[in-house]
Formats: sequence, structure tokens, C-alpha cells
Amino acid sequence: MLLRAYFDDSGSDGHSPYYVLAGYLSSVENWEAFALQWQAALDKQPKLKYFKTKEAFRLQDQFRGWSMSDRDERIDTLRSVIAAHAMTGFAVVMPQGFYDKHVTGRIPYETDSPYFFCFLGLIELSSKVIQSVGLQFPVIDFIFDEQGIETRARPIFDGFKAWSWPGAQLVGHLDWRSDSEELPLQAADFLAWRVRRKLIAEPPLHKQMSWVDRPSAFVHVFDEDDAQDFMAKVQAALARIIKP
Repeated sequence: MLLRAYFDDSGSDGHSPYYVLAGYLSSVENWEAFALQWQAALDKQPKLKYFKTKEAFRLQDQFRGWSMSDRDERIDTLRSVIAAHAMTGFAVVMPQGFYDKHVTGRIPYETDSPYFFCFLGLIELSSKVIQSVGLQFPVIDFIFDEQGIETRARPIFDGFKAWSWPGAQLVGHLDWRSDSEELPLQAADFLAWRVRRKLIAEPPLHKQMSWVDRPSAFVHVFDEDDAQDFMAKVQAALARIIKP
């Protein structure tokens, strides 16, 4: 079975207390059906060229002039498309204060960003969860929203994939694409934004949470116990591509 996961970020401006990378996983066939229904929802009048969660909730850009009720109705339609086609969601959260305390300045400058920790964390989390479910011979391809850092992230991914950890054999291909071309990335943006806003309103009490939604999502918040483990993984991945 070929599975595909789509992820986008929220809180990357550096002003948020949380950096979130999140999205949904489903079968390739489900994503094909999703794209048709998502586009149909965008094409309803007034028509949207794309869906960006921040624009919707702030009633700006494409949503300028919309009433809250019209916006909420469109969001409900889009949420129903997600619920019908996504198998499950995943989110990895890096508290900015935690990152500044434990990571900043301790790894090479070009990879010193919460993105890389959440990037690897999502790949590991989703692979472990799918392995625990016991699906027969699944392979997961990962697609992230374009960030302009692909040339730095891909070799780290290759090094991380070679690391021996539960679920590593499930990891397939990796790519970055535009959310205007890959409609599931717009759904990923929706989840990432909502998770971040909820954590700001209600700070997490535990590192592992379940996002109660349709579909539900696994949420992991980095804490003190994760620092040493992931620092080692990032450094080991870099060691595979940076020769002395």
C-alpha cells in the first residue's frame, strides 16, 4: 500500500511561542479523490483560487469583504472534504523558548532552525504510528510545502533515513511542492494553523496529545527529554554528508 503524507508549517515568523509542522496522511487513491472535491469546494461562489487558513480567519486577501457566516460555511465544507479522505493527522510542535534554550547555536548555522527538528520528528512519528497499526507492507511518501531550504533538508533526510529506528523501512520518497499545485498541502496548512492557535490558547500539559477531530491527529510537543536524542540524530545525519 502506498501512503502519502502532506505537511505544512505555522509559526515560522519567529514571533509565535510555538513552531508547528503538521498535516495529513492517506492513500494515494484517497488523495486523488480529495483533490477533486477540494477543488469543487474552492470553485463555489465566491470562488477561491486557493485556501489559506490565516487569510480566512483574518478575513483578509481573498476573504476580504466576506461575512463570518459565509467564511465559516466554506470552512465547514472544506473540513468535510478532509474528514472524508484523510486517514489521520500528525503534528510536531517545537516551543520557541525550548529551542532557544537547548538548540540555538549548538548545531551548524545552516540547519539551526526549528523546521529541521519538526521535519525529522514528523517523519519518525508518522512512520512509527503506521508501523504500530500493522498495515501490510505500507510505504509512506512525504511531501512538504516549499520552504526554499530543500537543498539543505534533503541530505539530512537521506542521513536520517539510514538511521536504525522503528519504522524506518516504511519511509519512501521525499519532495517539496507548491500548495497551489498540491491541494492536500492546503489542508495541511489548516491543521498546522489550528494546532498552533489551540496551543497558544491552552498550553500543552503533556508531550503526547490526541487532537480530537475528524480525522483525529497525533500531536507531539518537544520537551527536555527529546533534546539530546534529536540533537544526536541531526548531528549523525549531518555527519553522513559533511566529511572532515
